[in-house]
Amino acid sequence: DNVKLLHQFSDMLFINSSQFSPDGTQLVIVGHGGASLWKVKDEDIICLYQSADPRMMKSCQFSPDGTQLVVAGYGATNLWEIKDDNVKLLHKFAEKRAIESCQFSPDGTQLVLAGHGGASLWEITSDNVKLLHKFAKNIKVFNIAQNAVNGLIVITSFDRIYIYSLKNTEIIEVATLQSFNDSYIHYKD
Repeated sequence: DNVKLLHQFSDMLFINSSQFSPDGTQLVIVGHGGASLWKVKDEDIICLYQSADPRMMKSCQFSPDGTQLVVAGYGATNLWEIKDDNVKLLHKFAEKRAIESCQFSPDGTQLVLAGHGGASLWEITSDNVKLLHKFAKNIKVFNIAQNAVNGLIVITSFDRIYIYSLKNTEIIEVATLQSFNDSYIHYKD
């Protein structure tokens, strides 16, 4: 009885991901047809920006301070600046492959993009976006997560979990876990 539908988002054929901004005042939605950014205030939901794109968008994430937003997908990955409900394109990543997942570092100064064929680590500053490290691996990435305490990145694939360490602006493989009959086998490739 306490649940009330505030808004039905029907502007995309298929929604892959959504995320609230750190302060909860904005919502990004990505899928087949592009991305949209919404302002959420009490029961009012207002579209701030809509990017129509025939390619499939797969992942989105706000920077920890909520001032930047990355939207990633098949052949199109962009970094946006959000300031006073205005959206401005900061950087178009030169990733031709499908990006399945994106993850900001806890301090917002680095960004990991992972997808078909590997991952890349980017440095994000107020006036520049710079590729720090890229590695190729024949994997299809489903998701990535980063540990703020020890600098580890976990990349999940079909039947494996890859664990990487960020050391001196490089992505270094630490371990691989493979699922096998409800247990995991640990090995290095």
